[in-house]
Amino acid sequence: MKKTLKPNGQIFNPSKKLLIGIILFASFYLLYYITGGPNGLYDVKKFLKLSVFNIFPSGFAGFLSSISIAVIGLTMVYLFVSGLYRMCTFNIYLPTFEDNTPGGTPVRGCDSFPNINRVLSYRESKMCSMSPERAADLYVGSSKIESLYTNYNNGPETQRALSYIESKLSSMSSDRALNYLANKL
Repeated sequence: MKKTLKPNGQIFNPSKKLLIGIILFASFYLLYYITGGPNGLYDVKKFLKLSVFNIFPSGFAGFLSSISIAVIGLTMVYLFVSGLYRMCTFNIYLPTFEDNTPGGTPVRGCDSFPNINRVLSYRESKMCSMSPERAADLYVGSSKIESLYTNYNNGPETQRALSYIESKLSSMSSDRALNYLANKL
């Protein structure tokens, strides 16, 4: 299988992703077999209550066994879903799920910054009605936010400033927000 280079410079290895997926999926079936099948978690809960947590009062032992079964059940769901996902997408690099970008998510296509996206869409529609010279001036004036699209220098402080800009734009009209981004206020 072909190794490809991720945008962050690391190597994407599909065979490693497939192997991890197989291990996770097999771990689910092993845990399913150990617990005893469909009614196994109920039997394990009874076993924990009567033998492991029998030093506690009956109500507290039942509570602890219920918490233990919830943890085991959630682990089983995670093993099943994560293993199946990795096995089905082992040859596909999905940056949304597989990248841990320092500083957060880029703005483009992100629902986390709807006001910034709204203003940038408004800028595009406004530029359609302008002469090329005026459109270029507007673009240059508001292009500082464009560096976030390319993920250039996108650290935690940049994300903090971006969140501040997002909240500031929420109370502004599209025209006023565009003037704010163009530094004309």
